[in-house]
Amino acid sequence: MGKRTIVLVIAVILGALAAWGIFAFLTNVEDDAREGLNEVVVYRSNEFIDRGAEGSLVIGSFDQSTELEELVPDNAITSPEQLQDVLQNRISRGPISKGQVVTTDLWADAEEEVASLSELIEPGKQAIVVRPDEVRAVGGFVRAGDNVNIIASAELSRQATIDLLRSPIGRELLGLTERFEEFEQFLRDRQPEDTTLEEELTEEQIEEALDELVTALPVIVQLSFTAMQDVEVLAIGSVARGGPSAEEVADEDETVIAGVEAVGTQLVTLEVGPEDAEKVVFIFDFLRPWLTLTSSQEPYVEYATSGIDIESLLGDILDRRTLEILGVGQETS
Repeated sequence: MGKRTIVLVIAVILGALAAWGIFAFLTNVEDDAREGLNEVVVYRSNEFIDRGAEGSLVIGSFDQSTELEELVPDNAITSPEQLQDVLQNRISRGPISKGQVVTTDLWADAEEEVASLSELIEPGKQAIVVRPDEVRAVGGFVRAGDNVNIIASAELSRQATIDLLRSPIGRELLGLTERFEEFEQFLRDRQPEDTTLEEELTEEQIEEALDELVTALPVIVQLSFTAMQDVEVLAIGSVARGGPSAEEVADEDETVIAGVEAVGTQLVTLEVGPEDAEKVVFIFDFLRPWLTLTSSQEPYVEYATSGIDIESLLGDILDRRTLEILGVGQETS
């Protein structure tokens, strides 16, 4: 046997020993990593299961598997007896993906109606979600099935006011739709010289007219106004209309409402028509909205409001102080 052959054999032996050493080291590392970690039995779906599927018909769609204990949900199904018991006379609450660990909350009694949110929306309406903070959402006391008004506050520059008046939604939010239409009709009915203005106003003329309309406004306009009224709340968080609600409990002296407590900041799902959905987006994108909770004791009656600004809030006080400064209305000695 030549020297080269001997060197090659030694190299192969050393390579094998090195590979075995690495394998043993990695095995020890894996064993150390798994030490103290317990595996438990779980069941995973071996196919997609749709919402409303009968448990007794899909019981063969689950395979036994194992998972690290700390990664398993508390309500995971961990035995064949439990799987049989949970699926008996029950239906799937929602779609179950292939490979998903099966838990008890994925199944509902067959008598229980399992509905998607879209099934709760009235025909012609839409669901839209907003997230006001806790204070602006009536301290967290709004519940699914309640009705709310939306009051918006705005701080507008003169140019922003002009831009808002250009938008039909903006004019409606400010309560100026009718006045704007009257103003526009006034422009069309004007008679410069001896000719009636019959042709459609140009964009430049509209801009000039709008500019004239707000010339008297201050540089910053601050106002609050009721933007939307009697808006129904479809859901709060994951609790939809028709779900759990407060209960009346008879006390010795009076009837009290149990379960009425603030839930804090939540996603608020409103049920509105198409145009009102656009208003909601506009309000929550560009203004500062507040929700007010209306009474459920009697039918809601809409009210007319022109909003509040500094002039309407303090107008009488400012007028009186001005007169006092000028000495008008004061007795003279």
